[in-house]
Amino acid sequence: MSGWARDGPSSVPATADNSSRLRWSVMHALAKHRHELERDLHAALLKAFLGPKLQVLPGQLPGSFEADERGHPSLSSDLLHLVHGRMLLGVVYIGGVFAAAVLDDIVMEPLTGRLMGVLYKYYTPGVHHVYFYLPGTQGSRVIARLQRRWMPPSSTWLFPPLTDTHDRGGWVVEWEGHEAQHKSGWMHPAVFVLTAGCYSYDMEARRFAEPGMSALQERAEEWGRQLGQALQWLRSKW
Repeated sequence: MSGWARDGPSSVPATADNSSRLRWSVMHALAKHRHELERDLHAALLKAFLGPKLQVLPGQLPGSFEADERGHPSLSSDLLHLVHGRMLLGVVYIGGVFAAAVLDDIVMEPLTGRLMGVLYKYYTPGVHHVYFYLPGTQGSRVIARLQRRWMPPSSTWLFPPLTDTHDRGGWVVEWEGHEAQHKSGWMHPAVFVLTAGCYSYDMEARRFAEPGMSALQERAEEWGRQLGQALQWLRSKW
């Protein structure tokens, strides 16, 4: 495509008739909007890739972050990677002994048994939801929200995973943030990370408990591999 067709002429010839002037005006407007669209799209993709600007003190977690699950226990000793955009914030090591803190849809202090929060869990197609409520508020105050979405194979993702060992997707954690410490019933984000870790640990144990996969699981994985190969081929042609 010529530069004139893409960007429009720099000026209108003095002898141009009305149709030429109209065409110049249309091409100039299209070029302007194309430039604005490319600028906004680039900014949106960059923000999606890097995540929002991180503004927390050392040792703190942002009000929203992700907890990526490992693909297989043999790949890493880290059950979860805490991630913000392309930044690794921390890792999780968890065992059954910690599960006592989350029992029968409640959160309690392991040593004192004090009730800290009430959990409400439900499922929508492809999404596992966990809500934390302050006890005695009848659900009026949400302390945190955890969501775990089903993800296709990482070869089909728009952006690659931060690490190859944790490429299953995982949890999105949203909570009140460190600035809400003055509120009654405030919880440290370690409680939410612990809860996500307990569920991930349990689901991982069930996932690898059977020696073989069902025919449906094998077919789904084969479709995922084929889709990933097709997307890689398309990317090579761009």
